[in-house]
Amino acid sequence: MPTDDRPFAENRPQLPDSALQKVSIMVRIVARRIVGFDGGALPDLGDCIGDLVIPERAVRNPEVLRQLTDKTTQQLFDKGARLLCRLGARHIPASLRAKCRAAKVENSPRPGAFVEIILDEPLL
Repeated sequence: MPTDDRPFAENRPQLPDSALQKVSIMVRIVARRIVGFDGGALPDLGDCIGDLVIPERAVRNPEVLRQLTDKTTQQLFDKGARLLCRLGARHIPASLRAKCRAAKVENSPRPGAFVEIILDEPLL
């Protein structure tokens, strides 16, 4: 762990990965086909996966609408689980840095600072 006051990890957003950036294309559904908002063809697109966001009223089958809108809750971790939480360097007082765990962070030249959290209840 560094002994100077340099931050453990930068507190700025990581540089964007072009594969993760999104582009929004307005579309219409006409006669069960997806067309450009102006009614014309969609732009030339490579193979991809995306989301089609539509108003609920457009889903005509109530059972399909229920399946698409049902909310479920799943337990991720049990009560008492020990988790590591990464903190930004500017949120750690210099006097407490020695109590943090330092660990390598992918795509970062500096180690990250982590504190251990023990769950008081299950994490859903």
